Amino acid sequence: MNRLSINKYLKNEKYFLLFVMVLSLLVRLYYICSISVFDMQHDVGTPDTYYGHLGYISYYMQNFQLPDFDVREAFQFWHPPLHHWISAAFLTIIWKVFPGMHGNYEPLQLLPLLYITLCIWIVWKLLKLWNFQGAALYLPFLIIAFHPTFIILSGSVNNDALCFLFTILSIYLSLLWYQSPSIKLIIACALSIGLGMSSKGTAAIAAFPMAFIFLAGLFKYKMKVFGQLILFGIISLPLGMWWYIRNYILFDVPINYIYRTSTDAIGYLGNVPTWKRVFDFDIRRFSFQNIYVQFEGRFTEVNPITALLKSAVYGQSWFNYNIYIRVVAYPLVFIWTVFTTLSLCALPGLLKKSKEFLISNISIIILFVVQFISYYTFCIEYPYVWTMDIRYALPILVCHCLWLSAFTHEHPTWEKIIKYFTYAFVAITLLVFFLFTFTFK
Repeated sequence: MNRLSINKYLKNEKYFLLFVMVLSLLVRLYYICSISVFDMQHDVGTPDTYYGHLGYISYYMQNFQLPDFDVREAFQFWHPPLHHWISAAFLTIIWKVFPGMHGNYEPLQLLPLLYITLCIWIVWKLLKLWNFQGAALYLPFLIIAFHPTFIILSGSVNNDALCFLFTILSIYLSLLWYQSPSIKLIIACALSIGLGMSSKGTAAIAAFPMAFIFLAGLFKYKMKVFGQLILFGIISLPLGMWWYIRNYILFDVPINYIYRTSTDAIGYLGNVPTWKRVFDFDIRRFSFQNIYVQFEGRFTEVNPITALLKSAVYGQSWFNYNIYIRVVAYPLVFIWTVFTTLSLCALPGLLKKSKEFLISNISIIILFVVQFISYYTFCIEYPYVWTMDIRYALPILVCHCLWLSAFTHEHPTWEKIIKYFTYAFVAITLLVFFLFTFTFK
């Protein structure tokens, strides 16, 4: 390939990235402008009481200090405060700059919109680390850029989006460090995972693939990077653990504390045997009537795997209220299941071929395995319908994206099929959210 054709390819690639980033941003912006800060949320609470994420944000706006009480006494206050600090500071500035907006919490949705946009850009950077080109680069990126989960998360004012941003940023920076170790990159790695854990404890999932990458780097570069790894620990451990240690010392809150909902809750699954939850793949759960993650009824969702597939494209029954949206959205879960299956088919080839990317491939496999085990364990130990939501396993989406790219690259005969499914997935998603914003009340 001569220099002229290379420059032409890079130019086209940049145009593609710009087009997709801008268009997907406009879609997510349209979505958040169409819903209230109280709609399509998880544990949002109210700003007038110390309850939920809005209550937590409001607390910092009013008190300018950490809670001086047992954080278990106020709903959602047990979460580390970084996201809520940023939200409180951002909203305070907005109200001062625009006095007419005082008391309006809608601008808070601009923050997760920014976080998810950065996440999508980082996914592109990850794909480029593997040197994917053409369909192997474009198609999986289109799926991620317009994925329903990321549209919904763009309006979610809880800490999921910021935690996810720091999680995948930690992986990306670690892989960069392995390619070319430096003090600058190791500090960036430490800050990423430390700030991630200061947003939500689940960011610690990145520690497992990062540990593998650092060990591989130590084996490759020997003592040249030993001091850098010590520096990583010095920065990341206090930054990531300070909140949990503080609450343990002051209020005897367990380091791994997780709130337990009452067993009287409508979504409680503790009365369903574990074996049934693991092996129940009843095909009727994918019928038109039961395609969403159900909270009640004959086909209440119990299997974490089927719930993961459903919630990845439907959230938690958000689109179940409208028959027209249900008809349009119905194929989404089957298309997503095809993508998931094809991505997993790429795994054997990743370990047999391309020694150049072996460390990167293994690190992503570790991320997937640890995240999946963590998610599955969480679903069984805390048996509620909502614990099976995709938001508790977001890194899995990135893993599927990377592996679908690898599959497309290794199996060019599948390219047309993947292309048609991708276009269908994006088109249906856009239509669903377009209909949703006109019908949701």
